[in-house]
Amino acid sequence: MPRAPRLLVLVTAALLSACADDSPPPTDAPAPSALVPDPSPLTRMTAEQYQNTVRDLFAPAEVGSVVFPAELEGRGGFQNDVTLNTATPALVESYQRVARQVTDQLRHQFTTMLGCDVMADGCARDALPGFAERAWRRPLAEDELQAMLADFDGWAASSNPEIALTLSLQSLLQSPEFLYFPRFGADAPAEGAPGIPLTSWELAARLSYFLWNSMPDEALFERARDGSLLDRQVLADEAFRMLADGRAVDMVVSFHRQNWDFDDAGSNPIDLDFYAPVFEARGMFAEDDKSDFYYLEYSPQLRFESDVFVSEHVFRGEGKLRTLLTSNRTWTSPLVAEIAYQSSVDENLEPVLWTALIPSEGNDTLQPFAGDYFPLELDPTRRAG
Repeated sequence: MPRAPRLLVLVTAALLSACADDSPPPTDAPAPSALVPDPSPLTRMTAEQYQNTVRDLFAPAEVGSVVFPAELEGRGGFQNDVTLNTATPALVESYQRVARQVTDQLRHQFTTMLGCDVMADGCARDALPGFAERAWRRPLAEDELQAMLADFDGWAASSNPEIALTLSLQSLLQSPEFLYFPRFGADAPAEGAPGIPLTSWELAARLSYFLWNSMPDEALFERARDGSLLDRQVLADEAFRMLADGRAVDMVVSFHRQNWDFDDAGSNPIDLDFYAPVFEARGMFAEDDKSDFYYLEYSPQLRFESDVFVSEHVFRGEGKLRTLLTSNRTWTSPLVAEIAYQSSVDENLEPVLWTALIPSEGNDTLQPFAGDYFPLELDPTRRAG
């Protein structure tokens, strides 16, 4: 897909999320040099960003799903409204619980994660500053580094290096520097400038969480470290490089999911008897069978059709908003095609394999979902977009 349409979708997303106003400025509007930028409140990671960040921070070790209290939706259905999602006692407690949960999953993978024996002299201690720099998305000040290493040394002396690393990582994952995105800027603004420029590290984090919903990778960190990211051409090159990564697909889908309330699909209680013919055709007669079939099979397949639709049209199609609003071409599962569209898919065509996380039966954990979605042309007079 050409670069320009793909980037256009992202720019459009940014404008929509900011509730941009296309109306002309009032006649008494100040001159551009006198404009004051909007306030930039201190923003915090969303639950989705936290999940993505711990995945990338501790790779190649694997971290399973984590669950936080439900986020309140702000303007346009978005989950990152800082005026609503304040740090409640329940949230602070959940950060502690999740940090323990993450490190519990990591402990048997420490050797893989570190590339050395965690109990060997110096292995964990030497690796800790690198984890801290990546977790905080900037170099640590000398006093910060020494305080962190002093804590590690104290825990190691009273137990062992594995316990010390576990507690150190829990401390990092609960620190404000990890959970929030502070932006202090570099130098004082030039005379007449609208604001303070970001540092290269702050710019790297802003770019990665905009395009990937996750932390910068090593290549982006290197551009921040040598300062080259402040060059506009380098910044553009990095943006296009990152758009070719699968994490950009996840971010674009996440934006549209929130903007268009995709999660509402299949979430409302329904009359299971309405689907009785379908259930009976599959030998399901008990009430529990009907419920499990609908909520564990049909509903997830229905729900993720919209995500596949966005992904395919944006990254393999025209990448235009018009297409998202008007196309009659979808990708769906054989089951949804039969029930929702009274049609059938050609299973000889190559499907799109879609993977995601869905709530478990008790809604206290997330479990993996995977399904095949086949292309299907629908009647454009009845179904589009």
